[in-house]
Amino acid sequence: MSPSYNFDQYGHLIELPSVRQPRSQAKPTKPEPCLVRPPASPAPLPKPLAPSPTPSDITLDWSRDDLVTSFGKLTLTDRYLLPGEGIQDMFARVSCAFADDVAHAQRLYDAMSRLWFMPATPVLSNGGTTRGLPISCFLNSVPDSLEGIVGTWNENVWLASNGGGIGTYWGNVRSIGEEARGGVTSGIIPFIHVMDGLTLAISQGSLRRGSAAVYLDIHHPEIEEFLEIRKASGDF
Repeated sequence: MSPSYNFDQYGHLIELPSVRQPRSQAKPTKPEPCLVRPPASPAPLPKPLAPSPTPSDITLDWSRDDLVTSFGKLTLTDRYLLPGEGIQDMFARVSCAFADDVAHAQRLYDAMSRLWFMPATPVLSNGGTTRGLPISCFLNSVPDSLEGIVGTWNENVWLASNGGGIGTYWGNVRSIGEEARGGVTSGIIPFIHVMDGLTLAISQGSLRRGSAAVYLDIHHPEIEEFLEIRKASGDF
């Protein structure tokens, strides 16, 4: 038995008298056997998902072409249909791209081909293809730095190339004449000019021309110049 120690009233370390504990008269008990759980059975594998529907799975009704006006047919042919694709083929392509199974795709096709509802332009033109995005509009904001402005340009170029409409908020950028890195800023108008040119250049020849809208707070110091740029006498 190892000795025990404590401190007296003067702070001296003293050894405490050892106290021998009486032995228990009880007989030692036999340890209970350790219970071992059987290994858990593996979880059942999930059922395979239903195969993705394809346009060949859809029952087409070509008579529904007559529900589309002549101008609508010209517009679809010019901007939406793939080479060699008909109007009902387009509806089947889009339905299969966003359906869970064949029955779901058939219901979507029937609703679209009957003109009960119509998806947005990017869905019709890009659904079921590897080009573009099935998204109509994107929103972003410009940080108050040169790196942030250039990064927003790059982002908008990519979005415009995929046929998306863009709404960009410029209210965080400092106005003309404010200090920046030992000089003064040129304001937001020159940067908006660049964004406008990039959007027009990238969207040329695409199925859906990109478009960009610019937003600015009414309390921004350049709000008056911003409102003038769309007039005939303005910069744009």
